[in-house]
Amino acid sequence: MLRTLVATLVASLAALLLASVAFGGGWAHIQPDQATFEPPAGRPTEFGFTVLQHGQTPVSWVHPSVVVTDLMAGSSRTYPATQSGPEGHFVASITLASPGLHTWEVTMSDLIVEASPVTFVALNADGGVPAISPAVVLQLAIEAVEAQRDQPVSEPPAPTVVEPAGPSMTAISARVDALATGMTSLRSELTMMRVLLIGLAASVVAIIGVAAVLAWPRRRASVGVEGPASEAVLGG
Repeated sequence: MLRTLVATLVASLAALLLASVAFGGGWAHIQPDQATFEPPAGRPTEFGFTVLQHGQTPVSWVHPSVVVTDLMAGSSRTYPATQSGPEGHFVASITLASPGLHTWEVTMSDLIVEASPVTFVALNADGGVPAISPAVVLQLAIEAVEAQRDQPVSEPPAPTVVEPAGPSMTAISARVDALATGMTSLRSELTMMRVLLIGLAASVVAIIGVAAVLAWPRRRASVGVEGPASEAVLGG
């Protein structure tokens, strides 16, 4: 009974958390004030950015923080940001303990920020570029490659087949098939016409034969009548 009650409470809290995120607007895009961030180590430096809800609308009701990670030392520190200036603009005061390679990212509980950490170089206290060991850079590159390898590999897009100029092979094949069908139909019609002509000729011959048969007795009778009359004339 107690286990069921605890599970119900956990599910309710998760539902409330999801509802609060949805009510807050879902996600946000972070627009930094500067394209490059190169703060000197050991001195406070302001890091300004704008929170754009859904990538468009500046909002100031959120509570963001800037998380800075020292890649060479492997440690991270969170700096709270406060609203300053126009709508949606925030500023965090960042003090780095040592120069070298770092990353920054903005996190908040009000909106989801789907962005990878941004790498930057922290300068020396005098503003000079720090000397970074090639071994460290190589190690970081290997870790980045391994992290990329662990990501799911998407299927490559299907190659696009470019049809040559003019009629495609499919259209030509369709035309050939249509022509063959037309030739077959024409051959059938010619055969039918030949049969009809043969039948018509046979019918004509039959009609002529019947007419000759019917005319023969009349001709014979007429010849018989004319014969005696001719003999009487000759005798007289």
